[in-house]
Amino acid sequence: MRRTFGLGPAVAAVLALPGCAEVEPPALLTELTAPARWRVGTPLQVVGRGLAGRSLRIDGIAAKIPLQWAGSRSDGWEAAWGHLPADANWRDGQRISQICLDGTDLAGWQPCLAADARFVSSWHPQLESLQSQAPWRWGQRAEVRGADLLLPGEGEQFLEVESGGQVRAAALTTRLGQGRTRGELAIAPHWLGAQPGDRLWRARLVGTAQRGDGSAVSAATPWGSWQTSHVQTPELMRPPALPGWRRGDWSPAMALGVADDGSWQLQWSGHWLWRSASVPMAAATPGGLAGHSVATSAWWSAALPWAIAPDRFDGQVRLVVTDGQDQWTSAPLGVAVPLLPTLQRVEVEAGAAWRAALARLGLQAHAAAVEMALLQRLRQLFSGYALEITLVTAPQADGRERLRLRLGDLDGNGLHLLGAESTLAKDVGNRKLDEELAGFDPAAWQSGQVAVSGVFAGELLGFSARLHPDRPSASAAFDEVFAPWCGQLGGTAATASQAAAAQAAIRQLAWAVAEVSAHEIGHALGLAAGADEPHHLGDHPGWIMDSGDARPWAERAGLAGAPASQWGPIDAAYLQMVLPKERR
Repeated sequence: MRRTFGLGPAVAAVLALPGCAEVEPPALLTELTAPARWRVGTPLQVVGRGLAGRSLRIDGIAAKIPLQWAGSRSDGWEAAWGHLPADANWRDGQRISQICLDGTDLAGWQPCLAADARFVSSWHPQLESLQSQAPWRWGQRAEVRGADLLLPGEGEQFLEVESGGQVRAAALTTRLGQGRTRGELAIAPHWLGAQPGDRLWRARLVGTAQRGDGSAVSAATPWGSWQTSHVQTPELMRPPALPGWRRGDWSPAMALGVADDGSWQLQWSGHWLWRSASVPMAAATPGGLAGHSVATSAWWSAALPWAIAPDRFDGQVRLVVTDGQDQWTSAPLGVAVPLLPTLQRVEVEAGAAWRAALARLGLQAHAAAVEMALLQRLRQLFSGYALEITLVTAPQADGRERLRLRLGDLDGNGLHLLGAESTLAKDVGNRKLDEELAGFDPAAWQSGQVAVSGVFAGELLGFSARLHPDRPSASAAFDEVFAPWCGQLGGTAATASQAAAAQAAIRQLAWAVAEVSAHEIGHALGLAAGADEPHHLGDHPGWIMDSGDARPWAERAGLAGAPASQWGPIDAAYLQMVLPKERR
């Protein structure tokens, strides 16, 4: 039973002394939530002020109850919790009438709360019923009704189920707010067997509770009556109207009736069919997500040389569900589906760091216009290849593989780079579709490589001839277009009404950031092609995968008379091979 106690009468009197100015004490207890029966480990929750780092004391008990601060509530009060400690002075049936914060406050009095509870060292649980929605499915929650159930911290308790001559156990969980009469657990595959159908079963409670002297007491309820429940195992089926299978997308099979928190896999076997060739598929176990499975590039590249472009898959798939040491495997489902060309999804994240870069350049009022022009230019640079580029303000999570690129402000590596891609090895053939160019990479850091990935738009100020007159890459054209708006160049940030006047700066910023983004995306796809180094050696006018010192501002911003940004012929051929829009 949940019991909540308010301010004790002594505390209330101190706060309401007539003729005294109202003074808020530095520490205060206002509310206690606890059961009616306490035992070693019983959870207690208190509300008040000044609870961080404090302990509770109970009269006659030497041991303190350290409080774990749980944060501030919406009404301004603090919440904290603790567990009743073992102590040699505990007596069975002992009455607890008051708890206090350990020590005294600055006013010389101790914050306390009234309580109404008894300490018990014995444990006499009862099991009344086990209820769950019919039919029973794996992972479904079941409610246990009983008496004197253990609360979190008081010991261990299990529900044992006997069926088919076997007895299996599952941990029973309770919550302080529900008291000692209700618990819950998840229906597990091993309880009633892996096969669907009716099952005859009975249950009992077993467990161990802590006593006041540090010892433990075990208990077991009598077996309940025999009951019958219908068990429904998961189903493996094809999704309706599947047009084809695309690498990195949902697989051509679905698992129904599997709990979201369950451990399950789809195991594949079969052949990739390519013209007259038949390539065996390596063992594959894509991870599950909410009843779906993703065709990850990890098993794709493990099964196929990257240059082979199969047009059909013919094989079978099984659903495997694991519960502890028990495992259930479904019957095989035959799968024969056409394969669609690979689609590389690219998610460009324009969040707070990107807005900071726009503010640095004085164009924050025109963020939408810059982003629209940037996205249009980026899509133009990759036109003709199977890339799907979207602009988001925060990472998306739908389970499908994607390359995520974050637009930021200044280079977190401290190298004043315009962009960086921190992967350890060159992804020749674009074997990996799921990559993060969006922040700190610990593996790259440990290997001594550039560790922060992304595009750093604030570093474009490195092209300013006013700020960096000695740099070979400095451009007076940069200052001319950004000086009216950039504070570091003496300008004033453009307002929303100055869109026409700032149009040149909007377009050039969008094009330059799009060009840097395309360069970093190119690295993630496996470019520069045909080169052992990350970039092509030398200066090839307009080539996107040339090194940064070969890309002047005029090229990046698309100024009149400058070579147009483009993929070099060898890079274009590579992109057409790994990301063709149509099947070859």
